[in-house]
Amino acid sequence: MSSRIHKDNLIAGVKKHHGITTEDLGHGGELKKIFVNMHLTLDNKRLYKKCREIATELGFVETIRHHTLLSIQNWT
Repeated sequence: MSSRIHKDNLIAGVKKHHGITTEDLGHGGELKKIFVNMHLTLDNKRLYKKCREIATELGFVETIRHHTLLSIQNWT
């Protein structure tokens, strides 16, 4: 992918339409489904879990945008 945002937009489209094909991307030839794997590695899962625990303890709410974890203080 040429950029991280382009990749994120492609993944969002796959989720929204429950799968895409080579035709959706404008490729000729035989029609084939495209599969996208979005799983974290074991080390990244552990790191993400620890970050969530600390953020919860400190009263933060998390959101993810373009592969960036953003923690925002919850004022409510």
